[in-house]
Amino acid sequence: MQRWRALGPVSSLLLLLSLGAVGFAPLFAGPGYESALAAGLLVPPITAAAVALACARARPEPLQALALGASRGAWLGALALATILLHGLRVGFCSLREGLALFCLGPFAGALVAGGWGALAGSLAGPLRTPWRRDAFALLLALLGPASSALLSGFRFYTSPLVFAFDPFVGFFSGTLYDTVIDGADRLTSYRLGTLASWAAAVGLALHFPARRWLGWRSAITLGALASSAWITWNGPALGHYQTSSSLRETLGGSLRGPFCEVVYPLTLKREEATLFLRDCEQQLASVSSFLELERRPVTAYLFADAGQKRRLMGAAETYIAKPWRREVYLQASGYPHPVLGHELAHVVAGQAGRGPFRVAGMFGGWLPDPGLVEGLAVAASPEDDELSPEQWSRAMLELKLLPRLSSLFSIGFYGHSSGRAYTVAGAFVGWIRQRHGAAALLRWYGGAPLPAVAGRGWAALEEEFHAHLRSLPLPEGSLAVGAPTRSMPASATLPRPSAAGTSKAPCGPWTRSTC
Repeated sequence: MQRWRALGPVSSLLLLLSLGAVGFAPLFAGPGYESALAAGLLVPPITAAAVALACARARPEPLQALALGASRGAWLGALALATILLHGLRVGFCSLREGLALFCLGPFAGALVAGGWGALAGSLAGPLRTPWRRDAFALLLALLGPASSALLSGFRFYTSPLVFAFDPFVGFFSGTLYDTVIDGADRLTSYRLGTLASWAAAVGLALHFPARRWLGWRSAITLGALASSAWITWNGPALGHYQTSSSLRETLGGSLRGPFCEVVYPLTLKREEATLFLRDCEQQLASVSSFLELERRPVTAYLFADAGQKRRLMGAAETYIAKPWRREVYLQASGYPHPVLGHELAHVVAGQAGRGPFRVAGMFGGWLPDPGLVEGLAVAASPEDDELSPEQWSRAMLELKLLPRLSSLFSIGFYGHSSGRAYTVAGAFVGWIRQRHGAAALLRWYGGAPLPAVAGRGWAALEEEFHAHLRSLPLPEGSLAVGAPTRSMPASATLPRPSAAGTSKAPCGPWTRSTC
């Protein structure tokens, strides 16, 4: 136990340094979804590692090991909460009650789970006699728990329509940092009831070891807790903890097929609306495929009644999603033609030339996506019905000296610009490359070939030629004036959130200096 106490200050200091540093980023300062997510990623691994090393060295009885794990998890969880609250005092609080509830149901409960897992890992490693092997095995098992849970969530993301995740260690991940609203606390609360049942089962198993037999109330606690945990896990789709393709189709209920598009839609939506959407899908798929000079292949479009239903069933309420590797798009119902359907279909069609498991453009075989090329191609292949084209908007930005450098757009620097500006200029440049060098060259670039090798010119020469092309374009009178027509938010970005009056906020123009 002396060795256990020696590890306590180390784990506490490590947590304070890591979470304290993260809290200085504005997004993670103070109680809220983002800070709970950061704590969920940091607190459980530190807790599991500290408890596993202590139990491997001290080799306590199973029940005592669980008690040590619970106490260390509670302490580190409370320390994390105190750190976040201090940052909140520094920057101010927003929705304090919701932030505290999300933290307690998320990373604090995850720290208790990590303490129990660390106790198990340390108990399994304890019999090893060589100290360094014992500690290494304990540490490996401890970190394997959170890592395996994250891999399971990643597997569900890849093999199903899901983008959100409920995790025993982290708590809740919405799928995007834009959508931070949990659709009521009931889903996370019911999920944590499963966590509580799993803890009760672990206690029942620990109580069994001194008796060495299954008798009486010990057996009742263990079996009842195991059954409760299994029931909650099995009914995860009904409780909203996860979905599969089959459960999502069953919940929505409706399906229509065309020559290349299938629409899965809720029965609350009129069949006439679904039929119109199907026709829209077929037309826009044909248009995008023609632009890229690729054959049409089947696509599935999941159409949700509204953003709330989309959030509950697959996540990303206010963000439209495409999964090129599954040839699926996920949208909520809108007018005809659908304003972003073509954009998301472009992601899917371009996936025929993409690389890696996600079928996108990017480095290292597509594992590190190029957001400028991915989104720029979608904008070029399905431009919005705006008063100005992406090239004309780019010409206006060039005249106002607000045009981003291409080197910053076709890299991770894409996210450093306002979304309207980045999407617009990337789309204009990709469209120009297609016009000048053809669809085959564009697809070679998308498939991993360096653009200078495809175009026969370096980036500097291409940028100079692109600027010259923009200067040759006509602009309607008054386009450079303040208050000129603005281009709406790009399809895959966050949609304007409703204001208090129930109407959408005015979209940002691509050349505005404020971030959309």
